[in-house]
Amino acid sequence: MANYVQEIRKYVGKKPIFMPGAGVVLYDPAAGEIVMQKRSDNGCWGIFGGAMEFGEQPEDTAKRELLEESGVRAIALELIGVEAGEALFHEYPNGDQVYNVACLFVCQSWEGSPHVHDDESLEIKRFPIFALPEMELWNPPDYQLIQRFLSWSKADKIML
Repeated sequence: MANYVQEIRKYVGKKPIFMPGAGVVLYDPAAGEIVMQKRSDNGCWGIFGGAMEFGEQPEDTAKRELLEESGVRAIALELIGVEAGEALFHEYPNGDQVYNVACLFVCQSWEGSPHVHDDESLEIKRFPIFALPEMELWNPPDYQLIQRFLSWSKADKIML
């Protein structure tokens, strides 16, 4: 996908492009915790995920990205929503702009222990869903996705 984006950038420069992808909330319901990554590109906390590759199904993207970024293999994923719009606009530190279109999955069953597995993460940490990092510390495009997860988990109703 990186070559494709680089090719597109030759024509559009830093202007916005659509970026289809998938995100995964790694959720341990027994502990009431989610596993998040501290991203190396902006130092913010976020979920696991990334861009789809040609010919790839969203669920395969989610599984691949989860394995690449956390070292864990998803046993089962549940699609809980598709998000897009202004809230998923993102400008990378290099100035590239994207409008993400994200298929959001929850993974409650996995193999392995989450850990920093590539250079996209600085840290991997578990957070109780009622004690997530402050919103200012979240990766901006992940805010809407985490809100969708909290709504799905009914945690947003309990938190109010």
